[in-house]
Amino acid sequence: MNLKFIYRTIFIFIAGTVFLSCFNTVFYMVQSEVQPKAPIINGSPSKIVSDETNLYTANGSIWKWTNDKWSEISAPAAGIHDVAYVKSGGAAGLYALSVDNANTTLYRQDADIWTKIPFTGNGNIQSIYGAEDTLFAAAAVFSSSGTVFTAWKYDGGFTQIKKDADNFSACIYGAVKFNSNYYIAAADGVYIGTGDTFTLVKEQVENRWTTASRGEWMGIAVDGVKYVIAVSRSGYVYFNNAGAESVTQPETTYRFTGAVCFWHDLSDETRIYALIGIRSTSYTNGYRELQISPTPLGSYTTPETISVQDGNKYASTIGTQAVKSIIQAPRNEPIDDGRPLLFAATQQYGIRAYRGVWNAEE
Repeated sequence: MNLKFIYRTIFIFIAGTVFLSCFNTVFYMVQSEVQPKAPIINGSPSKIVSDETNLYTANGSIWKWTNDKWSEISAPAAGIHDVAYVKSGGAAGLYALSVDNANTTLYRQDADIWTKIPFTGNGNIQSIYGAEDTLFAAAAVFSSSGTVFTAWKYDGGFTQIKKDADNFSACIYGAVKFNSNYYIAAADGVYIGTGDTFTLVKEQVENRWTTASRGEWMGIAVDGVKYVIAVSRSGYVYFNNAGAESVTQPETTYRFTGAVCFWHDLSDETRIYALIGIRSTSYTNGYRELQISPTPLGSYTTPETISVQDGNKYASTIGTQAVKSIIQAPRNEPIDDGRPLLFAATQQYGIRAYRGVWNAEE
């Protein structure tokens, strides 16, 4: 038999074996992935807010999660781009902010009736945040000479809030009520106040990227009467543990998006984590888990539920998507390893849900 023929036959056999082995590996990886679903709430939804029983978000329309299902509800206008919920007091109710060209309009729903809330300040409201019994709003005046930001609270009437003796001149990104104090996350720092005057708690932190935005405090969350956490764009965390304050930098590689919430292990109440959205490359997004209890500011890890290997995961994997907002659904049975039902609003791919795996919410 011709020696060249023998060598050629052996080479083809080995190459075919390697090809089939690789093909089977790739086929298995693809086969084991979760098929992406079409989201019922698509696009770039607003933050997700809770009234402790139901959840709300907006993507032009207003959506409500109740009885484990998302449904579109009546809206006071078209172009709803933000929502907030005030849980108690004279200003209690669901709020919606609509956009028409450069103009915005604020509405409040009480007993299923929408009422327009005239804004008495200059410019237009840009975003709204519910802090227990008060609504906070970021407003802006745009001109050729620049943008002037102001901050307001609404508890039946609008009051412009100040930082010490001066008006707020930086955009605010969130507000919560913690015991009797209000905390605000703003571009230039974290603030605390009880009325309409706020005091700086933590200034703007360093910017680690010469071409990126500053180290603004982009998000804030509260957990009962014990914890407050605020996150900065540049990876810092402000943490208030029953009055004891600290600042740390768990993230030294990627940017925080401002998405932050507390996650309670429903099978072990001693386990509490903060979920913090990150953003970097196409395959390094999603969120991280920062341990809050039993070890305050303990481990900082990537959850196994969002792992992405070699870029082979479908777009259903939350680890490939920039998370704008993340929230634990009102108390329900654990789904997996103590994890409850979670929802995330993404930058481009609508509302995602964690129901054992991350995927679009149908």
